[in-house]
Amino acid sequence: MGKVNARLDEAEGRIEKTEERIQNTEEVITAMLKLQAKMEDKLLDLESRSRRDNMRIYGVPEEAEKESTMMVSFVESLLREGLELNDDMPDLQIERAHRSM
Repeated sequence: MGKVNARLDEAEGRIEKTEERIQNTEEVITAMLKLQAKMEDKLLDLESRSRRDNMRIYGVPEEAEKESTMMVSFVESLLREGLELNDDMPDLQIERAHRSM
């Protein structure tokens, strides 16, 4: 009878430890899911903010940029001509320019 009680006590101890580990794991997973949701929101916000500074120009004929050596200089001259900006204005600070498909 003593062996049976000892084995039951051991089994109950193992079950209790397992339940504690499961509870701790669930708490960690819950915290990680909250953190993931927060990071996804932050990523979406950063992506949205980075797109705000972009400009898309439509109606430029194909190969109109052939005369320019760099796309950035072409876009700057295009904007200056289209918006009738004089050359006295400061640099437009165009970082990148490329033709999209």
